[in-house]
Amino acid sequence: MIKQLVENGEIGTLNHLLIQYQCGYAADPLLPHSWRYTESKAGGGALHDIGAHAIDIARFFCGDISEIVGAATDTLITHRYLPLAANAGHNHVALSDRSEKVDTDDISSCVMRFRNGCQGMFSASRVTVGMGNTLSFTLTGSRGTILFNSERPGELHIARAEREGGAFITLANQPSFPFLSDLIPVPHDGVAVGYAEGFGFMMAEFMQAVAEGKPWQKGAFSDGLAVAQVLEAIQLSSRERRPVAIAEFNQGENHV
Repeated sequence: MIKQLVENGEIGTLNHLLIQYQCGYAADPLLPHSWRYTESKAGGGALHDIGAHAIDIARFFCGDISEIVGAATDTLITHRYLPLAANAGHNHVALSDRSEKVDTDDISSCVMRFRNGCQGMFSASRVTVGMGNTLSFTLTGSRGTILFNSERPGELHIARAEREGGAFITLANQPSFPFLSDLIPVPHDGVAVGYAEGFGFMMAEFMQAVAEGKPWQKGAFSDGLAVAQVLEAIQLSSRERRPVAIAEFNQGENHV
């Protein structure tokens, strides 16, 4: 729905995106050490684990990212105890008296530029107490602004210069929204849509494309590569404290 609003020109030419993915799953220092806290196995921490999703959304709305202007990554909990037994997810288990270093980021932030001239500010955190699993963004255009928070996935907020006096209004779920009339059990105004339903919508659209022999329009392996290049550029920008153009990676340079 938000993509349609943007493409229909409801908020004009995009000029700024503030996007963040905040979680608290690693905020407790007594959670056991795991592969997520080792860069050689995970590649990165909050940046790769949840930040990748935010970068993917950023590209979905604003197009290709051309440059990471500046970035910062930090590890706040530098050591974690090893578990005494196998563990899955982010659960507490009995801990040994041995600890290992954490060398993946707990927090990552950057300023970025998109190829179309839009600016972006991004952050990802896995140690934000109280946030659970929250993706939020403010998408600003020349004639309006859209706000979204995944804690309330059944609504968005939009302000348009030419309507409602420029004030924000709330658009709640309506059967006219994509997928809602066909794929939710109760297709009526305001019926809540949860986190899991979004995956169902995505899979349904993909399977429909396969069944009809039509090209899949909502993503490709090239999008995954583009996101990976942005993540690597953020790490490099933070490590070397300089702007990093995404084109550096297209030239075959290896910064791992």
